Amino acid sequence: MTYLATSHRPELSLRPLRLLSRFLVIAALLTLSAGCVPVAWVTPPVQMAIGVGASAGIPEDNARITMPLSVTANPLQVVYGQGARRFDVGVGYSAHFLFVDPVAAHGPHLDLSYIPLVRTDEDGTRAMRLITSARPAYRFAGEGVGRGPSIGLRLTLESVGFTEGVGAECQTSSDGSSFCGAYLGYGENAFGLFVEATRGLTQPAYSAISIGLSFRLPATAGVGVVSQF
Repeated sequence: MTYLATSHRPELSLRPLRLLSRFLVIAALLTLSAGCVPVAWVTPPVQMAIGVGASAGIPEDNARITMPLSVTANPLQVVYGQGARRFDVGVGYSAHFLFVDPVAAHGPHLDLSYIPLVRTDEDGTRAMRLITSARPAYRFAGEGVGRGPSIGLRLTLESVGFTEGVGAECQTSSDGSSFCGAYLGYGENAFGLFVEATRGLTQPAYSAISIGLSFRLPATAGVGVVSQF
């Protein structure tokens, strides 16, 4: 995989879009060949988290190992120079995998964050942040078990950078098919550690505490071709 960072000077600010448009033309021409299928994608800026912890209340009061997993779309991640912002907001879907019946307590959530401590570089594109988050959610966990609203409180320490550039890669699988594509990435990328406590607000309720890793991924747009032969 190759990655080309772009400059923020005005004369170079359109370079990623120009490279992407050129690749789009090439991809369109390649699809005229037999066995080639064009693909295109757009992904929003997201924050992903995975961890491990303990839960109780579903399906019984005994403590059980749980694995929290969440994906949250955070639109403020694509605003350049906002690494020092004090607030963040997002919407997503999360789950606590229980490894019993029911398998998971899951559902949509809001992410409402306040950032009390932040340290950035001069242009605000790299930062260390301490984030406090409230995550109201609605959980599903099987018929009559733990269904209803919940609230999660999370503390995250993360290192943040800003991505603006074009990537390209080609891969070939064991069956002979291949993929070649290029993409434009724009937005924050981050790595963090979190601790979270969750409590269901209805009966039968459940509670969980967990620790884990969080990642921010920039928004992407890309094109490519898949060769079937």
